[in-house]
Amino acid sequence: MIHYILIMIGFSSPLFSQTDIKEDIISSDFYYRLGRKYSSNGNHKKAIESFKKSIEISPDNADAHRDLATVYKYQGNYTKSIELFKKSISLNPDSDQSYYGLGIVYHDQGNYNKAILLYERAVELNPKNQDCYFNLGMIYHNSNFEEAIYYYKRAAELGSIESKKWLLKNGLITR
Repeated sequence: MIHYILIMIGFSSPLFSQTDIKEDIISSDFYYRLGRKYSSNGNHKKAIESFKKSIEISPDNADAHRDLATVYKYQGNYTKSIELFKKSISLNPDSDQSYYGLGIVYHDQGNYNKAILLYERAVELNPKNQDCYFNLGMIYHNSNFEEAIYYYKRAAELGSIESKKWLLKNGLITR
C-alpha cells in the first residue's frame, strides 16, 4: 500500500531506501503531495486531512495553506478559505497563485473591488498569469467594456482559449 501511495505522488524512484521512505512518510512534503493528489481527484475530505497534516508538520508551508484554502473554496467555505489564503500570502508574499486564489473567492462573493486589486497584484508578480487577465475581463465586462476587451485580448495573447472564444464570438478577432 505504501509503495502504491508513493508511486501516486511521485516517489516512484527505486533509489529510495526503507529509511528514506519512513522519513518521507512523516514529512510535510509527503502530506502536501498526497493532498494535491486527493484534491485533483476530487476527494476533498482526504485532501483537507493531508494538507492539515502537512501544515501541522511544517506550519510555514505557504503552498499547503494555499491549496487547503482552495479546497475550502471549492466546498463553499469562504471564511476559512479567505483566512488560509491570507496566511499563505503572509508566509510567501511573492506567490501570484495565492493572490489569484483569494481574488477568486472575493470574485465569487461579488466583492469585485477586492478581487480586482488581488488579480492586479497577481499580475504584477506574474505578468503571464492568463487566468487573472481573463477574470479581470469578466469583472469589467458589464461596467467597462473597453477595459474588458483589453483584458480578454491580453489573456488570449497568453494562450487563454476561453478569451479567444469570447473575442471570436463578439467579432473582435478573426481566426
